Amino acid sequence: MNETVRNTSGGPWTLFSYIGFAPERPFSPESFGYTNSTNLTLKYCQGQFNGLTLWNGTAFPIFNGSVASGTATFWQFAFFSISGQQIIVATDILGVPRVYGALPVTNPCMKQSTMAKDALGYISWVNPIPVDTSVQAANAYDVEGRDFSGQHSPLVEMFINGWVDLSDATNHGMGAGVEYTQCGLAGEAGLEPKGVVGEYSNGVVQNTFNGSLSCTAVAAVGPPVVYVPYAVALSAGANPGPLGGGLASLALSMLVEFLYPNGTVEY
Repeated sequence: MNETVRNTSGGPWTLFSYIGFAPERPFSPESFGYTNSTNLTLKYCQGQFNGLTLWNGTAFPIFNGSVASGTATFWQFAFFSISGQQIIVATDILGVPRVYGALPVTNPCMKQSTMAKDALGYISWVNPIPVDTSVQAANAYDVEGRDFSGQHSPLVEMFINGWVDLSDATNHGMGAGVEYTQCGLAGEAGLEPKGVVGEYSNGVVQNTFNGSLSCTAVAAVGPPVVYVPYAVALSAGANPGPLGGGLASLALSMLVEFLYPNGTVEY
């Protein structure tokens, strides 16, 4: 992969982002939400890449290895050319690399996903590239992963460095990070625990954080999310909504849970 990127015109190319997923069950990153709240990130990026990427990941390979190993079934990398003002996205899925064509920073996907805006700043985060992820994972496992995986299984382990488009996976500090959660796994919805480990480029742990993450089951990995338009009746004395007569039209979505007599739950 490095050789292919290096030989792509428009360089030299510098790595400014990588993210790896090791999900122990069917998984989609859409549960985390993306940095652009209007969802323009998905609108422009899903159609830009005709393969499995962060933005159209509906079939991430399941991970059957050790949480402490530093391996993952999906990796995505992004490289920036300062002279050419272009970005290259590349993936490694189960050891098979793929490099997509270079895109100018003016490309709508590059702009909406904030890659173009953030690339130059994150170069200093990623370089020097941290120690091998096996060291990164082992250190994170000792301080957080062992306890987290013992209490919450199955899970998804994420390796993060530099820029990333997921709205939650950005607080890893100036260096590499490992995050453990069940968010994004098939059937998981609502408030889910998470554990985060920040590390310096030499693999030494900076800090740890335990918290929670609000995530939503998505159609890609389970029953479809149901979207229902509805009206809200305002109480007497409230300002009338745009429809008049005390009604306001809302265009919101909600996650609906269906409980069947046999005990089956669908979202």
